[in-house]
This record gives sequence, C-alpha cells and structure tokens, in this order.
Amino acid sequence: YQRAVSYADTGQVDKALAEVNRGLAFADGSELRLLGAILAKRNGDFVQMRGHVAAIPVDDVLRGEGEWLVRSHQARQRNQRVAGKADPVGDAPADDSLPFPLQTSADDDLILPVTKRGRAWPLLLGLAILVLLAFVWLSGLFSRGDDPATADAPTPTVAVEQAPVADGSSAADTAAADTAAVTTQESVPAAEAPAQAVGDSAGATDAVATPTVAASPTPAPTPTPEDIDFDLTDYLMARGYSGLALLDVTGELEDGVVTLTGKIPMAEDRDALLDVIRQNPNITTINTDGLDLTPPATYTVQAGDSLWSISFRIYGDTKYMDDIFRLNRDDLPSPEVLVLGMQLKLPPPDAE
Repeated sequence: YQRAVSYADTGQVDKALAEVNRGLAFADGSELRLLGAILAKRNGDFVQMRGHVAAIPVDDVLRGEGEWLVRSHQARQRNQRVAGKADPVGDAPADDSLPFPLQTSADDDLILPVTKRGRAWPLLLGLAILVLLAFVWLSGLFSRGDDPATADAPTPTVAVEQAPVADGSSAADTAAADTAAVTTQESVPAAEAPAQAVGDSAGATDAVATPTVAASPTPAPTPTPEDIDFDLTDYLMARGYSGLALLDVTGELEDGVVTLTGKIPMAEDRDALLDVIRQNPNITTINTDGLDLTPPATYTVQAGDSLWSISFRIYGDTKYMDDIFRLNRDDLPSPEVLVLGMQLKLPPPDAE
C-alpha cells in the first residue's frame, strides 16, 4: 500500500496500479481496492475502477466511498453527453486525492498494516427503520377517523315545478302552483304529485314536472407513465441492486419506453439489469440499441471457472470459448487446465 502511494505521489500511476494488483494477489483488502479504484480513475481506466469498487464488500465502511467515486464519474459522463461534449480520457479532477497522505520515513518500502474503521452503519440503519415504523403507525392513528368515503358531499338540489290546475266547472277559480325546492342528501326519490281537486269538480288535472339532477363532477385523470420522473441509478439503488447501479449506463423513460445507453462489461450484468427494469409496471418496452457490450481486456480466473462458463458470463454465448483458448494458447496447455488467479486475454465481442 505504501509503495503504491509513493509511486502515485511521484506521478507514476501505472507503477502504482501494478503495485496495488500485486498486493491484491497476496491479500484482498478494502483499502487496496479503494486505492486501486482512485488510481484507475486517475489513469482513465474506468472499467478497472468499477471492478475495484464492486470487489469491496457491501457491508464495508469503504463501500460508500467507492460508490461515491463511481457516481461522480457517472454524473460527469451524463452531463457531458447532454452538453454534447466528449469526456477527455485521463483528465482527473483536482479533488481526486489519495485516501491517506504519503508518509516519508526510512521504512517506506514496508507494507504497513492497515486498521479498518468501525462499522456503525448497521446500528444507524436499525434506528432509521424504527423511526420509519413509528411514523407509519402514528400516521395511521391520526388518519383513522378521517375516512374520505364518509366526508360530507355536496347536497344536490332538485327543482319540481307544478303546472297550474284548470277547473272545468268554474272558469273564475284558477290556481297557480308555486315552485317547490326539494333537497335530498344521498339519493333523490321519484317525485309523486298528489292529485289536486279544485272546487267540487271531479275533472281536476294533475301536472308533475320532471326533476332535473345536476351531473356529478368528472374524476381527475390518472397520471400516465411518461409523467413519472425516472432515474435509472436511483431506481436500482432503491431496490438494493447497488452493483448494477455502478454500471456506466443511463436510462430515459418516455411513453412507457425506456431507452438504455452506455457500456456494459459482461453479458450477465446486462441480463440482470434488464430483469430488474422489467419489474417496473410503468415500462412496457426496453430499447437497448444504445447499450454496447464492451468486455475488459483481461479476465481473472476464479474458483469454479471454465472456458465455457467464462464465455457465457461475458458474452452471453459459449461460442467464444475457442477464441479465448487460441488467444491464450501460450499460457494454457489445455482448455481444461485453468489456474486460479490466471489473467486471460479476452477477444472482442465480434470475434469469429
């Protein structure tokens, strides 16, 4: 760690990265991973930067610093794409400093032990969950008595107009019925006009006007999916997919169609990303025309790997296993012989 810091302090970033990788071959540590991510970003190797950050355990206190490093790079890339400017490779911002100051002493060549910082985030997370549960419970108590279904609704008014009744036996006696306003709260019953007899005549005429009911108000329209604000990184982080959120991919949602742009290093990451996006009910179509599969130049052999599994994980197809073997023939005596930690060269996706 100290030798890598010394190289970086003198501007030898390549040697510093090599020293970090040499240290990781002996012992994988979060501090070395974070230092490697910072040096890779300074050197313009963003694929290696994301690899170092993804290797830091999720429950490690340094994982947040690594994710911030990747998110700052993604934000800069997003702003440059919007402004139509290209991102100059290799230009490091002024605030990209090493996590620890360089110590100049007689034993600089020694690898000093690093003490990990405390992990207080589980306690903070538990307290936050308790506060959220208490807020939800109290909100339910206060809103229990306010049932929107029983709120006072505006009372409709029905006007019933009676026509004047004419008496057949007496032309002098005429009466005009006054207009009556009948008020109802929940429903308007059918109006029944009693028969009115004017004088002693049996030929009275009944007239009942048809009630007029005001139309109910039109409900507000439901928001459409295109009106929903969509941010791919926040969407993945909110569902616990922090590893996928570190990918250099952006998404724009319009009319139910999400358009993905960016570069993705492995086909298995692409498939996992598409599966998570399909869970959004507001998305009906995924456009991946702008999503490029750009595998890294090398791959480190892990436990349980084979050329078949490596080809399928990286390219999504097993046809590249022969290309991988031919490209590494000098180091591989047989396709079945893989050594843990071996660096395999990878062909481009369009290799035949």
